Amino acid sequence: MADRQCVQRRFSCPVHQFERPHLMIRHIFAYYVFRMSKPRAWVVQCNECRCIVTARAEDPQAHMQEPEPRPTCRLLVTCSCCWTSWLYPPEALFNGSPAPSPECFKRARQSARTENAKLIAAAVIAAIRLNRDEIKNSPVVHAKISDSLRLAEMIIARMNT
Repeated sequence: MADRQCVQRRFSCPVHQFERPHLMIRHIFAYYVFRMSKPRAWVVQCNECRCIVTARAEDPQAHMQEPEPRPTCRLLVTCSCCWTSWLYPPEALFNGSPAPSPECFKRARQSARTENAKLIAAAVIAAIRLNRDEIKNSPVVHAKISDSLRLAEMIIARMNT
């Protein structure tokens, strides 16, 4: 009876769940899996794009040991979003999980739109230039396609300015 109360207090679930052992096992398993699956790391906010970037990760299997102490020296961290490297002091590090900034989503969506527009423009230009020509793997066709790509890039650059 004492064991049941101890387990009930730890997992804070009603006693009737322990009358069915499969529910108890599922509850205990979910508790440990979700507790261990949270990403824990020393992270820092990128100076360029404001993403939360991992500076030093912790071992997920070391949950029973002492947590890793805050680093005492400066760390060189490269952002996985904008690929800039900064030297961060130990005071800038905090315990958390990495996450992209909202600006990164906007920037990625805008660049995808630009690439799609460039592809469509280059395809239309190449189709117009190759209208009556025979399409085969030849240097003439490759040159017209590369010219079309360059022209589409120039058009998009002009539209952005």
